[in-house]
Amino acid sequence: MGKINKLIEIIKGSYLECFYLIFVFGSSMQLTVVTQMIEDKICLNQYGFRLADCADEHSDAKIAVLREASTISSYRSILSGLPAIVTTLFVGPWINNYPNHLKLIIIIPAISSILQVMFLTGNAIFFSLDPKIVLITDLIPWIFGTVKICFMAIQTYIVLTTPPDKRVIKLSMCEVATFIGLVAGQYTGGAIFAQKPWFKNQVSNYLGVFIVSLIFKISAVVIFIITAPSVYKLNEKQAAKDPDHVNHGQPFKRHKSEEEKKSPVKEFVSKVFSFSAIRKLFQTLTKPRESGKRGVLLLLVGISIARSVESSFTRSNIYQFAQRAYGWSNYEYSKYSAINDSIPAFMQLFGPRIFIQLLGMSDISLGIFALVSHFVALIIQGSFLKTEGFFLSTVTGCVFTLIDPVANALLGKIVERDEIGGTLSLISVISAIIALFSDWSLTKIFNATLHSYPGFCFHLFSAVLTIQISVFLWIKYKRSNLFDTKANEKNKNVTDS
Repeated sequence: MGKINKLIEIIKGSYLECFYLIFVFGSSMQLTVVTQMIEDKICLNQYGFRLADCADEHSDAKIAVLREASTISSYRSILSGLPAIVTTLFVGPWINNYPNHLKLIIIIPAISSILQVMFLTGNAIFFSLDPKIVLITDLIPWIFGTVKICFMAIQTYIVLTTPPDKRVIKLSMCEVATFIGLVAGQYTGGAIFAQKPWFKNQVSNYLGVFIVSLIFKISAVVIFIITAPSVYKLNEKQAAKDPDHVNHGQPFKRHKSEEEKKSPVKEFVSKVFSFSAIRKLFQTLTKPRESGKRGVLLLLVGISIARSVESSFTRSNIYQFAQRAYGWSNYEYSKYSAINDSIPAFMQLFGPRIFIQLLGMSDISLGIFALVSHFVALIIQGSFLKTEGFFLSTVTGCVFTLIDPVANALLGKIVERDEIGGTLSLISVISAIIALFSDWSLTKIFNATLHSYPGFCFHLFSAVLTIQISVFLWIKYKRSNLFDTKANEKNKNVTDS
């Protein structure tokens, strides 16, 4: 009976993982389908080719379509990055000063993603529209915020409600849910897309994919609204079970300011929508910190930004790369990616327990291992341009899936409790600013080398990765004392008191 109650308790506490799983499932279904719809529009409407000509990876028609689709993908990255710069500047102070609003901050961008699918559905219905019309989809987050803000807020939610020694595991569990959702979503999206169109006057089954995607996204948001408690409520519940929880520097209701109680609207505006709030946000990176923490913080932020830039480029161009390097169709890409992504998902599920709990590796050592793993994978991916190379690179680089949980856990030990949301916001803002230029520039390089050297950009990222590995090695041998859990908890408790 006790085991059953424990299982029920675990399920009740898995609302974040459930949200990640369902929402990412719905999102990943549409990813390559949107790109394929753009390519089909370019092929049929813009160039007047036959679909059969555009399906041959060695034809001039295929190369022309891929280059044009990559250019549109870079425009999409720029448009989606611009709102992240503006909205995240205000989201950072919002999270820092009002951690109990995190649930709302998670929900609003998710609704934005739902609206995007609705617009894509209309774009598929009116297939004769110019392929660049799809760019309007990326303007919706200008009003409601980007999904990146949603996931950043969830990471902050975890850090603010989870003891330091369990954060990597909790963050990794959400990453596991993400990978499972990604694997299942890609495969399901590809399988639905490969079917005959569910509706008349459709070139392919775009509408089928978009409708199913929409259903799952709406379901994820509704489930999250119903099941997820606020930050204050969750911390109070955990403190009732474990009195030691109050010693981890987590936010409780008693931390609400007197000004907020007297004039909540005025206090909110002054702390979130003001120049002083933005200045305070950037001071998170520039203000002096004891024992060299500022330098370590800046290096960790730099690594996170580099990771974000690489991820942004890969999301925009990996499908085109797979078509050129491996000759895959949309269904083959969805099928092989789904199979392949199960390996990182397995690593996310068991990796932290194996490396941290069983082998006793520190967060820093695990970060080094993850970066070296990814370095080897990029070399293979850029050199071995066959389907076997795709699988080999994923197996070799599967440990890299742990780098984001590790980096966020280390950041949580460096900054104060009320700076965590702002730090993640700044990473998002700076990454978006850099991506405005890097996505366009890298896509130009990718298009220029697509015919003769498709893997060039992956080798370029592997060179950048050597710097990240060097940084982690320096932190391990020169600044590892800063990440002692007990010392950090003691310092933060002194600050709170």
